[in-house]
Amino acid sequence: GVSPAIAVEQKVNSRNPRSTVGTTTEIYDYMKLLFARIGKTFSPISGQVVKRDTVTDVVNFVLNLPENDRFTVLAPLVSKPNRTYEDELKILLQKGFARLYMAGEVKFIEKELEELSVRTQTMAEASQTYILIDRNSVKHEDEDFQYRLADSIQTAFYEGEDNCIIALANGELLSFSDKFEADGIKFEEPTVNLFTFNNPYGACRRCDGFGNVLGIDPDLVIPDKTLSVYEGVIAPWKSERMREDWLMPLLRNGINFDFPIHRPYSELSAKEQELLWTGNQYFSGLNEFFAYLESHLHEIKYRVMLSRYRGKTNCPDCKGSRLRKDAQYVKINGKSIVDLVLLPIGKMT
Repeated sequence: GVSPAIAVEQKVNSRNPRSTVGTTTEIYDYMKLLFARIGKTFSPISGQVVKRDTVTDVVNFVLNLPENDRFTVLAPLVSKPNRTYEDELKILLQKGFARLYMAGEVKFIEKELEELSVRTQTMAEASQTYILIDRNSVKHEDEDFQYRLADSIQTAFYEGEDNCIIALANGELLSFSDKFEADGIKFEEPTVNLFTFNNPYGACRRCDGFGNVLGIDPDLVIPDKTLSVYEGVIAPWKSERMREDWLMPLLRNGINFDFPIHRPYSELSAKEQELLWTGNQYFSGLNEFFAYLESHLHEIKYRVMLSRYRGKTNCPDCKGSRLRKDAQYVKINGKSIVDLVLLPIGKMT
């Protein structure tokens, strides 16, 4: 029953089209685990860290307020399908709630129901209605207060469907959410599968984890980069008709936006090269040109022309990293796993 000092294991390396140096050497497994455990998700809109607000987070916030400061624990009134505003108020009474918080004022639910008989509740009013869970003042050293506060916050999260509101004495409302979302976007929490392109869950939706898609190959569109736009660097615009319809607007109007039509393509700035694809108000770019070809595939000449410039290109969604787009929102020291896998091996160390 004693384990051997040396164990010989036969291992067969199986390769598939998704294999990389990282997966073959199993280094990528450690990278996935690292980002899943300590990576933080950042919103692409505001750049703020995305995290869930727990009961403990809200309790700590309240305890950091000055001693004896008044506050109110609220929960948004969430309307269920097929229920009216009046139905929701009656259900709240059955649950034991007695008060509402509306436009900075506290109102009894029973009184609100009586007023509903003589007026109609608007959607704007309903959206600003909160369930009053508890009112209290801060007591830093009172243990019973902390237990009561935690219980009230837990109730608010439940009734508000993962949302809790703290109303301060000055009328300011501070929102806390138990959902993993920010700026109106719902994010996926970091897990190992989120960074696994061999798994349908983590693979890029557009290229299915291969990193390449069949699209327009820029090297086929612009094969000789020593030529200038005037000399015909754009291959599909060399024919007489294409030159007149697509190239001439650029040559005639290039002076209006300071585009160097006589400068070799290789010496153009990245912004100027990108402009050839996107176009502007003076001329239609290559993206619009190929969209035009795709809209006329019923004509064989356009099908033939389009096939000349198709090839395997980097997936525009994952940039060749093979991972789903939201994997790049998880970062460590300002770097995402997408940034790292796209680096040359020599710069990874």
